[in-house]
Amino acid sequence: EAWYFRGDVENDCDCQLELAHMVAFGLVRHIDPKKAMDIAKKAFENGSTAAAFTLGKWYETWEPVKSIPDSVYCYRKGAELKEPRCLEELARHYMSGTYVKENPEKAFGLYTQLSEDREDGDIGHAELGRFYEEGIFVKKDTRKARMHYMEAIRNRNPLAAYRLHEMAERSGYTD
Repeated sequence: EAWYFRGDVENDCDCQLELAHMVAFGLVRHIDPKKAMDIAKKAFENGSTAAAFTLGKWYETWEPVKSIPDSVYCYRKGAELKEPRCLEELARHYMSGTYVKENPEKAFGLYTQLSEDREDGDIGHAELGRFYEEGIFVKKDTRKARMHYMEAIRNRNPLAAYRLHEMAERSGYTD
């Protein structure tokens, strides 16, 4: 704990987020949800997009601080900053209607943004493939579905490989 407090906890958002995790999980002294949240909020204010995801998850699932409106707010803020995990969580909520009004159009837009991410684009492409395969919000288009699934597979997404295989079996394609 002392090492982190001697670090630049006032300005270094990565240091702040790491300390928040340590406090949240009792790796320093004891678990202190309020203190962990305060430190994570400071990390977000100092520019950590990862803190937006962390705060969103904690607000969504951690009983001592659970607040669904705050969770959605954090995911939205993170999505505005192109945080891939926030884009994915918010899109998932728009698809299922969990915590927000179901809105496939917004989910499609978020998955499109996610597909442009260099490291996490496979998730966006896999979901866009499903949109085109099933005709969710967009007109069914097996060619576009295959294209998105293949892009996701190039980035090692096993769900896309499974969906592409299932799509091929349904169409009678066995090659």
